[in-house]
Amino acid sequence: MNESNSAFIDEMDAGIIRSLFHRPRATVVGVAEALAVSRSTVQTRLARLEAMGILGYGSLHRIPALLGYGITAFIAIEARQSDSDHLCADLRRIPEVVEAYAMTGADDVLCKVVARSTADLGRIARRIAECDVAQRVRTSVIVADVLPHRLEPLLDAHTEHNR
Repeated sequence: MNESNSAFIDEMDAGIIRSLFHRPRATVVGVAEALAVSRSTVQTRLARLEAMGILGYGSLHRIPALLGYGITAFIAIEARQSDSDHLCADLRRIPEVVEAYAMTGADDVLCKVVARSTADLGRIARRIAECDVAQRVRTSVIVADVLPHRLEPLLDAHTEHNR
């Protein structure tokens, strides 16, 4: 899906997605109460979101692209000092940083970011580079998802091991 699909995700849809993200086992009634809307409104929206591929198995990883963020990249950060709390606070203020990990080795933090265009990715990388403790940043754009997030092989190996 492309950037035009982002117009179909309105505030209500975003509220439903947020609610389910924070409480995956929430009932339709629970989501409706949390958003102060009718149960039928939530059911209709859920059916539409599922038909669009926004909800369902592995769907959380597709949401950025559905919102118009078609570029995904990793940005490795080498910090000046070990002030990870300050760096993490800075990264939390950048909405396009969707994941971040403290690392050992040459880099201190690895961020997964999403962007709408290469120019937007440049803006995000510059914003990260402007963080007080960022000494060096390196950007690597993801060109293909060759092994998507998967759990089934891990579950199979775990159950096989425990037999």
